[in-house]
Amino acid sequence: MPETGSYQNSEMPYSIEAEQTILGAILIEPDVMSVVLETVKEECFYVQQHKALFTIMSNMFTSGEKADAITVLNAAVGAGIFETPQEGRSYLASLVNLVPSVSNIESYCKIVVNKYYLRTLSEAARSILTDIASGETDAQLLLDAAEQRIYSIRQGRDVSGLVPISQIVGDTYNNIGD
Repeated sequence: MPETGSYQNSEMPYSIEAEQTILGAILIEPDVMSVVLETVKEECFYVQQHKALFTIMSNMFTSGEKADAITVLNAAVGAGIFETPQEGRSYLASLVNLVPSVSNIESYCKIVVNKYYLRTLSEAARSILTDIASGETDAQLLLDAAEQRIYSIRQGRDVSGLVPISQIVGDTYNNIGD
């Protein structure tokens, strides 16, 4: 089992190839976005540039626009994702060229989502260790907070900004009394 310190300094799990392939597949066949959106959210992408590109593509999809290389390039350059239009053209072209098969999009989505959950679980574990290291000695409070974090991951919610279960119970009790 790796030491905690060595794990904390390790790179978070992600698959740049799967992220790139999803984006490239959308550029090749914009209609796959409906399949992608069934499982993948913006936060599932690890690379910031990919998050930004996915946001542009999903916004285009929801507004009825087709997310092809030209429309995405125009929006990405306008949003400052690429420093120059040439850089954007080159990167988007490389995304398209990386796609082995659009028909396997579900598999690429599963990879990206799995890596996202691993990162989220890692962040929750680190937070739990930080809570323990802070000197909190009430094991029940620590267990409740850890359970809440894991439950939130299972529910597909962002686990940042969690509050102790004792605070939630107190707030709920106060709301019931009102």
